[in-house]
Amino acid sequence: PKEPTRTWLYTKNGTEEIIVDAVDQYRLQATIFSQAVLDDTAVPADMQDAVNNMLVIEAVIKSAATGKQVTL
Repeated sequence: PKEPTRTWLYTKNGTEEIIVDAVDQYRLQATIFSQAVLDDTAVPADMQDAVNNMLVIEAVIKSAATGKQVTL
């Protein structure tokens, strides 16, 4: 995106707006992954991170379909 991304986090304690600067996230991910391969080090996002991302995506889909909040 060319503009910052805004999202809102809703918790028991209220709502927090989170603003993330505009970046080329795919280039950053490719650069970091490539450097880990070259340096023979662990990649910063492991398999559990991928599983957690899928759980969030599934919860978003379920929330959209039911119109209800989904707790993870």
